[in-house]
Amino acid sequence: MIEPSEYTILLAEDDDEVRKIFIQQLEEKGFSTLVATEGRELYEKAMSFPREKLSHLVICSDTDIPNGYGDIVCNQLLHEYELFNKVIIIGMSGEPINESYWDGIGVWNSFIYKSYQLKEKDNFAEKVINRINSIVSQPQFYLLSDGTYRRNI
Repeated sequence: MIEPSEYTILLAEDDDEVRKIFIQQLEEKGFSTLVATEGRELYEKAMSFPREKLSHLVICSDTDIPNGYGDIVCNQLLHEYELFNKVIIIGMSGEPINESYWDGIGVWNSFIYKSYQLKEKDNFAEKVINRINSIVSQPQFYLLSDGTYRRNI
């Protein structure tokens, strides 16, 4: 079981209401959070994150955000900078069909369908914890010998 206080979540979400709910849930669980509301900001915040702490960064990005779709920005980070292969990436969308975009860049089993009803029982932070636990508890499926994540790029 992971310790949320050891991770920083870079949340890319353009919907104000959804973003506030997600941040509240993440911080209640003990995560540190950074916020991006569009693709360029996601890229810049990821690039400015301390390199020595990248293995403790989790990017949770909506697919459809302004100025660079989340999956395209994450693909760019993974493709251009090997250091980002140490980052856990979780794709999100209110459209289940968008999962295929994330699968295409190697974000397997790390997609969260965002319910627009945002029920209390549908806790986003719990979904994030479950995804991170799945990844870190099954290194044979996700990790290479150098500690980076398998990616389909």
